[in-house]
Amino acid sequence: MAVTHNPLSLCLTLVGIGGMMVAVYLIYFYGLIQKNPKKKEGINKGFALAIGVIGAITLLTTFQHILTEWAGFPAPHYTELFSVTLAVFSILMLMGSFALYTGVDLRFVSYFAAIGGLVMFQAVRAVLSFDLTREPEVTAALYTFAGLAGLSLLSVTHIPETHRAHRWARWIAAAFIVAMSLIALGLGLNAMYDHIASAVT
Repeated sequence: MAVTHNPLSLCLTLVGIGGMMVAVYLIYFYGLIQKNPKKKEGINKGFALAIGVIGAITLLTTFQHILTEWAGFPAPHYTELFSVTLAVFSILMLMGSFALYTGVDLRFVSYFAAIGGLVMFQAVRAVLSFDLTREPEVTAALYTFAGLAGLSLLSVTHIPETHRAHRWARWIAAAFIVAMSLIALGLGLNAMYDHIASAVT
């Protein structure tokens, strides 16, 4: 079934927005909670709702990738590439949302993030091996930073908050996430413009 809407620009934009929110949480709100633990529940629940919505919408658009000819023609290689990686991102956001809202241990979420990070490196291999997308180097960079971000969350959840290294772990993870997010936003906004241009010219 062919569709008129290509969801890729929306997906990439949501990845960028979601990633930036996670980075802000790691850099600012995590520190705020440490200074004032009374604010933890309110901050975590508000943040959980925000990333949960992003995860849910991204997962729905992932199903569109899988079930339709979203590009307007059969594109099984791109469907495989984007649906797998977007599903990992969506599930991670939903798991993180649930964990923060309920207050359960985030270490278990970080295990999924780390394994998902390894999946991103396989995506890098596929993009470079088969010269996928119009800008394979940029797409490979996106997945490389996504992989590093996923792996770096292990140190954030396992280094005790009282250790000075914990702050460094948060900043390093946030740096990887910001790099991933900026690339995703750039690709997503360019894709939106290109999709409109292709329809009107």
